[in-house]
Amino acid sequence: MSTLATTLASSVGPKLALALAYANPAHAPAPAAAATDWLTLVSTYAAIVLLAVGAFISLSGSLGLVRFPDFYARLHTAGKTDSLAQLCIFGGLALIAAVPGPDGTLRDVDTLVRIKLIMVALILFFTAPTATHAITKAAQLDGLKPWEKGDEEPHE
Repeated sequence: MSTLATTLASSVGPKLALALAYANPAHAPAPAAAATDWLTLVSTYAAIVLLAVGAFISLSGSLGLVRFPDFYARLHTAGKTDSLAQLCIFGGLALIAAVPGPDGTLRDVDTLVRIKLIMVALILFFTAPTATHAITKAAQLDGLKPWEKGDEEPHE
């Protein structure tokens, strides 16, 4: 590892130091094992794909909130897309936390972050549909009728 990268690692932390060192190729550290580089590359690209897919699903759910005619259709689109988008986004964040450090090893802190992300994703994955069902049931008990094609305006 170069002198600049060593100095940065001691002052700002190894991951940020590695990022700063790669910003200037003249000061980049010697490449680690090929397997670690390959794993890091695949993890990073998979995380980017999952985050992008999660963002796209979330935005398409937002479009459904504007586009659909009544409360039930809007809640249906929000509930379905919300759960899948959260799963993709938290999966991508967990993969980012799984990227090995500059020495090729995972730290205990990264493992704890991954465990917390997975736990939050599971909690949201099971509670969001339950909350959607409860809200829909409350609207039905309150007497809110679903919109039908012959109706002039949606029931709000």
